[in-house]
Amino acid sequence: FKDLYRFTREAENGYKKYMEWLDRGINMVFLDNPTVSSDYIRQMMTTAEQQDIVTKTAMESIIKLLIIVELDRGEKQRLYISQSIKDGIAASNKRSGRKTGQLDKMSNALREDILKYLSDRSIKQVDLMKKYNISRNTLKKYISLIQ
Repeated sequence: FKDLYRFTREAENGYKKYMEWLDRGINMVFLDNPTVSSDYIRQMMTTAEQQDIVTKTAMESIIKLLIIVELDRGEKQRLYISQSIKDGIAASNKRSGRKTGQLDKMSNALREDILKYLSDRSIKQVDLMKKYNISRNTLKKYISLIQ
C-alpha cells in the first residue's frame, strides 16, 4: 500500500482487519509509513515477547496505540475531506446539472416537426431523433410538453 489510508479509513474495523491479516501471516508493506508495516510490527512484537511482564505489556500497548493512531488519523482525514467538499458545494453559487425546465435542443424547427409527427404518423420518431441528434427519452419529453 502507498500508505495506511489506502488499507482502510476506519480506525476500529481497520485495526481488527490489520491484526487479523497479521495473525494470518499476510505481509503488509506501507511505503509512506514503514513503521506500521507488518515486518516492523512483528519485529516489535517479538522483542516485546522477550521482555519482562511490565515491559512486554507496555510495548504491546505502544504497538496497538501506534496502529490505532495512524488508522484514526486516516479516518479523521476522510471525514475532513468529505465535509470540506460538502461545504464547498454549499458555498458555491454554481449549481450542477441542468436548470429546471430548460430545453436545451428545443428549437422552433423541432417544435414544428413534432407537431407534424403528431398529426402525421408516417413520420418516424427515429427520423426526428437522427435529424435533431436527440435521444428517444428527450424526444418523448418534448412531445409530452407540446401535447
